Amino acid sequence: MNLISDNVGEMSDHGRDLQFVMDRQEQYSRKNSVRIKGVVEQSGEDIEKVTIDTLKKELDLDFENSDIDIVHRVGRRHADVPRAILVKFMSHKSKEKVMRAKKKAKTVKIQEDLAPGIKRIFDEVSSKHRFLNIESVWTIDGRIKFKYINDSRTNEIRSYADYYDLVHARQ
Repeated sequence: MNLISDNVGEMSDHGRDLQFVMDRQEQYSRKNSVRIKGVVEQSGEDIEKVTIDTLKKELDLDFENSDIDIVHRVGRRHADVPRAILVKFMSHKSKEKVMRAKKKAKTVKIQEDLAPGIKRIFDEVSSKHRFLNIESVWTIDGRIKFKYINDSRTNEIRSYADYYDLVHARQ
């Protein structure tokens, strides 16, 4: 009986690792995309113009319509919370420029557009960072990076096993 449960456990771990690989592949398709949260939503808005104006005002960056591949609002409408703006840039360089300048933003929040599986892991690690003795957590091109408190080395979650060891082994 123990042999069967060991095999089931191994298969389950293997399935999670395959899911992580699939999430990373989906993330690659989002490599030029960001989400902008906190931009007031207007009926009949020209979302491309709103996005370009927001990037100029908040980050002091100049973009043209030709720099943006596609842009639209995402999520459900709520009376009191504007939907996020999903922006896919024509080049990865444009996205990098925005990500480097995002700390300048005063009224909006700019994040990478993460695949659902990657976002779930990032959100959990972020919400438990103090418990896990982590000083900071961030993403670069969909890869989850973090630093422990009092340790200058950068760590990365490269697999589901890394995530599981980090979050669940301490519980």
